Amino acid sequence: SLMAGCLFNQGMFQEALQRYQEALEIRLLIDDDDDEAKVGALLEKIGTAQVKVGEHEGAIVALKEFLIIKERGGIADDPLEEYEIGTIYHLMGKSNFALEKDQEALRCYNAAIKLFKASGDEYTPPETVGAAMLDKADVYNKADELSTAMLVYKEILEEEYFPPDFWEHGQTLQRLGLSFVAEGLDEEALGVVEEAVEIFEQIIGEISDQNLPLDKHKDIAAALESFFELSMKTLGSIGPEAGEMCFRLGDAYVQMENHEKALHWIKLGIKKQEENLGPSDPTIATGYFNKGNCLLDLGKTSDAISGLEDAL
Repeated sequence: SLMAGCLFNQGMFQEALQRYQEALEIRLLIDDDDDEAKVGALLEKIGTAQVKVGEHEGAIVALKEFLIIKERGGIADDPLEEYEIGTIYHLMGKSNFALEKDQEALRCYNAAIKLFKASGDEYTPPETVGAAMLDKADVYNKADELSTAMLVYKEILEEEYFPPDFWEHGQTLQRLGLSFVAEGLDEEALGVVEEAVEIFEQIIGEISDQNLPLDKHKDIAAALESFFELSMKTLGSIGPEAGEMCFRLGDAYVQMENHEKALHWIKLGIKKQEENLGPSDPTIATGYFNKGNCLLDLGKTSDAISGLEDAL
């Protein structure tokens, strides 16, 4: 179990899951008065690891068994326990959502939010409540209940669950922007999406792109693409930063291994940089270099050579 904890903290979730399962097998062989509580603790850890590796059916089973054991032992009216059980419901919500059991996911998220709020700020950081609410809004989005999702995003922003420099604050703004677009409110959407882009750009400026997980690259691409399209639609242009924005989109799609889409944005970035900064700007050479690399990844060697020669 200790080995599993170390592996989990290092992000080695599959290996951690194996060790937790081995620990449970051993625990079930031990005759101990406190055995059931210790079994429950291992089931909670197994369920958490299964969520991480995408074994959602197993995660739900393990986490439900943990809750049954917890209830059998008696749940104290204690803020810390409310927080811990809220975390379990949040995890079960994620697994149910991944399995497309949307109503069950919604039930779990609502239970989690209720428990988090009941435990108070001393035990539950505001961003923990905000994360559960973001996930809840995803359920409404999936069901095309956009007006309900919009209310959740607005509550997250009004209650300031996330500090303004948090990635999740940017996510909330970006998703609210998409809700505005669906309602035909393009100018309102442009304002919140632009704010989301600024947050994302500030955060990725402080860390290497290579350290960004895939879901963050997806957030970047969604925000930049929305901002680009809304700017062109409502303002007719973006201005000198248009080319850099296209290059950033290209980078995000390369990291997502969507090279066709990356190539589209890199080419558009080169065009925008030439229009705004002239044909000699150094960033254009970088654009041609990235274009050549993207073509190489697509197996288009002769086109890649041409692009790299342009870069030189």
